[in-house]
Order: sequence, then C-alpha cells, then structure tokens
Amino acid sequence: MPMARVSSNVISYSSAIRSCAVRWSLGLQLLHNMLMIQLLPNEIVLNCVVHASVDCWQAGLAILHCNLTGSLSFPNKRSYSSAINACANDSQWQVVLRLLDDVQDVQSKDWGGNEFIYSSAINACEKANQWQRALILFEEMTSKKISANEFIYSSAISACEKAEQWQISVFLLDLMYSTGTKTTDEVTSNGTISSFSKGQQWQQASHFLAAMQKQRAPHDVISYNSTISACERGGEWQLASNLLVTMPGLQVLPSEISYNSVISANSEANWRAAIGTLSLMSSQPNEISYSSVISGFEKATRWEAALSLLPKACNAVSYNSAISALQSFWPRALRLLWDLQQLRMRPERTSYDGVCGSCERFGQPGQLGQLHESLLYMSAGC
Repeated sequence: MPMARVSSNVISYSSAIRSCAVRWSLGLQLLHNMLMIQLLPNEIVLNCVVHASVDCWQAGLAILHCNLTGSLSFPNKRSYSSAINACANDSQWQVVLRLLDDVQDVQSKDWGGNEFIYSSAINACEKANQWQRALILFEEMTSKKISANEFIYSSAISACEKAEQWQISVFLLDLMYSTGTKTTDEVTSNGTISSFSKGQQWQQASHFLAAMQKQRAPHDVISYNSTISACERGGEWQLASNLLVTMPGLQVLPSEISYNSVISANSEANWRAAIGTLSLMSSQPNEISYSSVISGFEKATRWEAALSLLPKACNAVSYNSAISALQSFWPRALRLLWDLQQLRMRPERTSYDGVCGSCERFGQPGQLGQLHESLLYMSAGC
C-alpha cells in the first residue's frame, strides 16, 4: 500500500510538471518539492523538467548532469534532445557540441535513430551562423547512416544561405530530393533561392523558381521576392518586372518588398518603369518606394521630378539623392541641404562635397565658407 501511495504521488508530480510547459522555474520548484518530501523522481519527471527548461538552458543542463534517479534510463535520447534544443534557442552552439559528444559516449544504449538530436544540434549551428559546423554534423550523420529529415535539411540549407554558400545549398537540396525526403513547406526551397540572391546568381534563382512552379513544389511570396532581389542585384530589371506582373495570375499576392525590389531594380536603368511600378502598388507606397524612384531620377539628372516626390519620401536617403541630382543648380541644392539639417537628418559627406563643388564652380565663396563651417559642426557631432 505505501508503494501504491508513492507511485501515485510521483505520477501526480509528473502530470503537474508536464503541465508547466515552458515555465521552467515552476518545474524546478515542483522537483524541489518532490525531493523535500523524499519522493524519488523517475526519468519521466526529469525529462519533463528538462523539456520545460527550453528558455533556460543552464537549468536543463543542471538536471541532465545530476542523475537524481540513479537509473541507467536517464539521461536518455529525449532529455538530450530537449537540452540541445534549449541551447540551440540561445545560440549556444559550443555547449551543443559538448552535449553531442556526451551522446556519443553513451551510444551503447539502444536509443535507435538520433535524427532529432542531430536536428537540434544543426539548428543551433545555423542560428549561430556556424555553417561549417552544421555541415560537419551533417556529414557525421551520413557516415553513421542516420537519415536526415526535412528539418535537418532545412537548417543546413539555411546555414549555407546565411553564409552565401549557394553551391552547397543546391547540393543539399538535390540530395534531399534524391533521397526522397519530402518537404511540407516553402522554407527549405526559399533558403536556396535566398542563397542565390545573396550570391548575385539571378540566372540560378530564376531557373530554380521556374522548376519549383513546374514541379508544383511549395512556393510563396518569399520565393518570388528572393528571385526578384537576385534580379535586382544582377541589374536584370526587365526580368524582375516580369516576375512581379506574373505573381497575381499564380495566386501569389505581391508584397511591399516585391514592389520596392522591382522599383529599385528599375531605378538603376529605367526611371519610367520605376514610376510605372510605383503606380501599380496596391498599398500606399512607403518611404523606401519613393526613395528608390528618387534615386532613379538622380541617375537620370531629372531634378524637377526628384523634387516633386521629395515631400512624400522625407528621409535622409531621398534628400541626399535629390541634392546629388541638383549639383548643377546650387541654390536649390543648398536649400535642400539646409532643410535636411532643419529636419534633424544627417547629410552624407558626398552631399556636402557636391554642393561645395557647385558653389566653387559658380563663384559663391560666401556660401562655400558657411558650408565648411557646417561640415565642421557636423564632424564634431554637435
């Protein structure tokens, strides 16, 4: 009968701790209460406490390394996976690798596949921008014949995307498809397209998006935005514009990012196309939209058009672009420079240099002296 009472208490505490979810301090308090009344927690209780410590990895490690049960069944695969996941959430990749070494030391236990442990470890490396470490863990899995799931591929591809390693991203994606690993969302594919964008590989990005459409693979507005961004960086404004136009017909609603990326791409080579895209925006254009168009006017030296949009943009980037477009018209450029200071926006050094050059060319020594004083004032951080 006493044993039945004790077992019932352990089960009760286990249920209470499980209900704590991620409230790690409450879980630790309940565990402390158990020990105070001399109740020995089992591996289920301890696993729940480690799992609840997702927002405090130090607490999870303390429980993991303090075997209160005296049982060989703890720590186990679930407890290590929870501890590694907690460390991953705080980008503690060095701690994750040490825990993974601990797992290797107890591999004599019949834990089966360790894909969840590796998934948490690779995710930690991805969050900490340790793409080389993530690949080492991936290769380690392969050598141990541990199958990678979609989350492992997604984390590894994302790590390579952040490091602009687009070739490796493509290799991992091809490997994922060749092994029959299915992905249920767009995250993995978007990571690959994003790596193309950062690597200025607009051809690869556009071909990959076309392949996704043909295979009816999951894709969304982020897929298009990343491809458009790649085209923008590659100076392919026509392709960027075509992608934007085709999005609604494919049931993909363009976002502000979509429009702004196309406007930015057009402003480099075709200010008329940039104005056309601005008029297509379903939502109200923002400061970035207007700034990109003004930048296009600057390159085309269309200062009248730049001035007409300036009140709508009202940011330092737009003012500096307009000042640059007005360098041959020193009175207007000078007025904008003073307006910029009155708005408590910091002019770029190039704006000062441009206006100073104009004043010097047009014989305005008095204005030039005031500009030099203003520049000294700005340099002093006043």
